[in-house]
Amino acid sequence: AGEITFSVICLDLACNSVTTSTLVGDTDAVIYSLDRDIPLEVLFYSDRPGHLEVGNENDCLMMEMRFLLAVELKAIVMGNITNNALSLWNITTTGGALVVPGTTHTYYLITHCITDAWGTEDWPVVPWSFTYDDGLQDVVWNTTFTSDVNFPRVVRLDLEDPVATYVYAFTTGANDPSAGLGDALYLDIIASEAVVAPTVTFGGVTLNATDVSQVGTSSEWRAGPYIVKNSTDDPNILKDIN
Repeated sequence: AGEITFSVICLDLACNSVTTSTLVGDTDAVIYSLDRDIPLEVLFYSDRPGHLEVGNENDCLMMEMRFLLAVELKAIVMGNITNNALSLWNITTTGGALVVPGTTHTYYLITHCITDAWGTEDWPVVPWSFTYDDGLQDVVWNTTFTSDVNFPRVVRLDLEDPVATYVYAFTTGANDPSAGLGDALYLDIIASEAVVAPTVTFGGVTLNATDVSQVGTSSEWRAGPYIVKNSTDDPNILKDIN
């Protein structure tokens, strides 16, 4: 199975030529399948904006599949939820209609929001599968199947708080680690996992986001420079800097 490729060559009245093989005004390619009973597409992802590959307690997991011919969904597995009846899952079909167990459809969307039942430890890879009746037998499917590179091949759950594994404060002054007027303060931070830009405060003053930058992987950051000043009119005064 896969997308049907195409190429179009157009000539205008002046014989100017253009060739294209890209859809314009449409996003859904035509898919062919040699076996009409296997899925045309299977997706498993988190609904976290911009990070479909990871979720936590605030996110939902999505399982989405399309078939050429209508099939009956028989069972669903996500993580440690392995034996729930279909009636306990949130299953919809085309147009958002709820799926009644025992009926057949060409499209299914299963939505499951993360709860305390998943525990408090990270899941490096969330196991999942669904079972459907192809008309002859029950088939278990547990791999993504898509040509869309925007969807992940695996999904992980990040339920544990990050840990600062390295924090180093320093100054550009000659008397480091003591800082004086005009010296620049910096803070190097390494976290146990990838993190977004941390919020950093020196002596009660929160640095601007532009003063916190990634210096390696997304677990490595540097805050600064912050210039030590001595002006009562400056709202960014540092106190007890030594």
